[in-house]
Amino acid sequence: MVMSMKAYIAIGMMVVLLLSAGAFAAGAPTWGEWEDMKEKWDDEAGDIGENCDMFGKVSLSDGVVDGRFVDCEMNDEGEVHNYTVDNGTVRIFDSITYENETKGTLWAAGAVVMYAGMGYEGAVYRYAWIHDNPSAVYHMVVYGSDTVVFDLASGITAKKLVTSENVAISGNGITALILVGNGESRVDGDKVYVTLGESPQLGLNISQGMQVGDGEQYSFSAGMVTFVMKPLTDEVDREIEDKVFECISSGRFGGEMRVAVGEKGYAYDFVNYSREVKMRLVKAERNRINLEISAEVEGGRAFEIVVNKDSLKMDSSHTVVVKIDGKEAKQASVDEVLAATGTEAKYAVVEGKETVHVYLYIPHFSTHDVTVESVQTEAGFLGQSYLTWGIIAAAVVLGAIAVVAIKRRR
Repeated sequence: MVMSMKAYIAIGMMVVLLLSAGAFAAGAPTWGEWEDMKEKWDDEAGDIGENCDMFGKVSLSDGVVDGRFVDCEMNDEGEVHNYTVDNGTVRIFDSITYENETKGTLWAAGAVVMYAGMGYEGAVYRYAWIHDNPSAVYHMVVYGSDTVVFDLASGITAKKLVTSENVAISGNGITALILVGNGESRVDGDKVYVTLGESPQLGLNISQGMQVGDGEQYSFSAGMVTFVMKPLTDEVDREIEDKVFECISSGRFGGEMRVAVGEKGYAYDFVNYSREVKMRLVKAERNRINLEISAEVEGGRAFEIVVNKDSLKMDSSHTVVVKIDGKEAKQASVDEVLAATGTEAKYAVVEGKETVHVYLYIPHFSTHDVTVESVQTEAGFLGQSYLTWGIIAAAVVLGAIAVVAIKRRR
């Protein structure tokens, strides 16, 4: 079936409206969230984030993406060339191309480059994001049917996992994954092919559709592909990074949020590793981070929240706690959090060189308010109390001495 240009235009306008409203949130920032990241970005906090190896501030000029962790070129069709990491020293993909052509626009803000494009045939709509963070994330969502082709660079190899459609990427010191949502993958020599979604279908009473043209309703199937690599930074122990990566590979990892808090504001970047999971930063200030996490999944998911160490007080009198919907979760080990499958919320806190990493397991989902905050310990409270009473006692003693001295003068 061939749709008219009027139908294409109508669908395109509707997709943009729905995307901006968050209706098509498929594991990546919606337009509104991307705008929020851009609006809230504080340059001082961004510099802190870069100095702490949390993320970089990416620049975009004539299709050239220049970041702290990722460098590449991207055109108005959303194609990516020379995807390079580790300060431009390791190329992972010669190119990332698509079977169906789209034409669109590129934007850059903070740590993220975003692409939005529309196809003239087959009603394909593509949204892609490149995250300039240690995981060097490339994230693409397509509405309609498409095949993504990853052309591996020299020295890079790929192997499809036995248990899923995900693909393991390795070589030149890199360990990475291509995660596939609503699609199929295959490896053929130095290329990885990922077929996503389905072509638009005519139908009635469908949950994700829109009216176009003369009232016909079309449904769209969203497919998602994400490239993520194991960070090359050494902020936390490599064994912990290995366990996080295993959690991502198994599909138990929901997403990560990186927040840098400065004196006057904050900057952040986040990645959701599932089409059904959504993380949103509500507020960030010194000693307190507020998130909203929602999902449409069965079972629990693990998450990672990374914050610059200066913004969360951790000393002999303060500790970091995590609350879910106002109730403190159980503190556990990193292993227990990342391997959790039970019904109890758990969290673990790991102090890196310049950052604090909070690992969180949420056992069941609707929408949850999550708070990460630094609180005073009992020992700290008692210490402060003793200090306060000591000051009061000293003042009383000094006052008594002054009274005695005055009486002697008389």
